[in-house]
Amino acid sequence: MRKNQTARQSNIELLRIISMLLVMLFHVTHSISINNHVTTNGIDGILLNLISSISIVCVNIFVLISGYWGIKFKGKSLLKLLFQVIFLSLFVYGVLCATGYATVCLERLYHCTFGIFSMYWFVWAYLLLFVLAPVLNAFIENKTQKEVELFLFAYYAFATFIYFTTQIDFIFYKGFHTIAFIGLYLLGRYIHVYNPKWTQLSIKNDFMIFLIGVVLAFAILLIMGNLGAGRDIVAQKCGNYISPTTMVSSVFLFLAFTKFKFYSRIINWFASSAFAVYILHQQFDAKALYFDFVSSIYNMMPPTIFWPLIIVVLIILFVVFAMIDKIRAYVYNRLLILIYAK
Repeated sequence: MRKNQTARQSNIELLRIISMLLVMLFHVTHSISINNHVTTNGIDGILLNLISSISIVCVNIFVLISGYWGIKFKGKSLLKLLFQVIFLSLFVYGVLCATGYATVCLERLYHCTFGIFSMYWFVWAYLLLFVLAPVLNAFIENKTQKEVELFLFAYYAFATFIYFTTQIDFIFYKGFHTIAFIGLYLLGRYIHVYNPKWTQLSIKNDFMIFLIGVVLAFAILLIMGNLGAGRDIVAQKCGNYISPTTMVSSVFLFLAFTKFKFYSRIINWFASSAFAVYILHQQFDAKALYFDFVSSIYNMMPPTIFWPLIIVVLIILFVVFAMIDKIRAYVYNRLLILIYAK
């Protein structure tokens, strides 16, 4: 049956926060894998692969949430999104230049403004999803449940076929593309609108299936590492947002958070700035600093101490970045007042 839209719930907004923390954590694993020596079967390699297998659900969950609530295409919303990306990019670049961690140059200014898509793959992929949202919403609204299910089945059957039969994915680009976002968005809308039986498991079962997906992804990483698979093939198959294990883990962790409801103004307040956290720590110079910081800390202590510590650090950074985004929100609102006052 179709369900009516409901007001945003803090259980989903909490998951939005968690998904962005997982994005930051996934970037930590990426930094370590390319900058530090890791022993595949040592405690360092085991923990790195385990954290990677957990955190890789981050992007899928973020897009599933967008689909669950639905994107309402409006000119103001588009302008607000672009303003947020450019303002925060320039802000963090300016701070890094002022503190000596970056130098002023036209190339960097270009990447923070007109060339913003060259710096943030997620931004252009999500922006195109934003533009396509009215069409995707109309598809869900005007098709029967069976028709939507048939489309989703065909879509993910094709995606799975591509995953298993191609060494390099030139269609979905490992999920780093709007094509992958379209499937996730429609899946999120489908879950919200129809609430099918397979989504009605208990929260305990949802978490159990999520953990099974994580364990399978972790096992695949270990097996590939011990078989001497190259970094490129490991990245193609294990750092892949449309891999079956990642999809299963993402969907059922998401479903677990739909099974309980609560409201918190604080949670919703921080969740509204979750996207800003991505922008602030992935600007070119900020990303380099972030990676250098992670690598240096990783080399200073054993992995069993590093991982709990870095999680605390990421939570602190999330709070700081969210506060910075409130400055952006204030400036944007003031500009709107000035524009409409004329």
